[in-house]
Amino acid sequence: MKGIIRQILNNEIKNNLYEGKPSNYKNIEQLKRFFYNKWDKEKNEGKTPSIGDISKLGLNRAKDQIISLYVEYMGYDSEISKITAIKKYLTSNIFTEKDITEMDNFSEGKITVKFDKVDFSEYESDRDNVMDLDVSFIVLNGSFYNSEEDEIYNFSTGNNPFDDFVTYFEFKEEIEQIVESFVHRTIENFGLDINRNFDYISVKW
Repeated sequence: MKGIIRQILNNEIKNNLYEGKPSNYKNIEQLKRFFYNKWDKEKNEGKTPSIGDISKLGLNRAKDQIISLYVEYMGYDSEISKITAIKKYLTSNIFTEKDITEMDNFSEGKITVKFDKVDFSEYESDRDNVMDLDVSFIVLNGSFYNSEEDEIYNFSTGNNPFDDFVTYFEFKEEIEQIVESFVHRTIENFGLDINRNFDYISVKW
């Protein structure tokens, strides 16, 4: 059944329904029907409904629409519940370069990331709903091509692919910036404003 749904939805993607163009009512309803049925089944099984691995369904280009449907389904309509949605989304899934598209900065860049810490903290401020966010992540695996040395470098948490630590820490900082961009995009997708709602965001590998 999943194969049939995937084929139908992939055919829609190939027809450019999700490539930055407004989807018509029929196609949004088809996407909504599929995911609402999925989440209803998970709830009936005593599970917490989740967005799941969108890439396995071949629906990366419909990611924003799916996240919006998830927020609607779960009733995340306040600032606090959006925080819960973001935390669950980040900590319940594994993300690759298909999600963290900034890996394109590296030649043949690949990465697989799991978030092990997503902590929000609110405090009183002159602005409403101001928060700090501390995030940490594990790199399960990754690689990129070094054209100067004609060599593919493999990297992961606990593995230094370089001969010296200076180069490693510079590389580590660059990966942190790439993943931080993904976190920022995720926050915005869930309806929060990076500049208005946050005073401090830290994303560490």
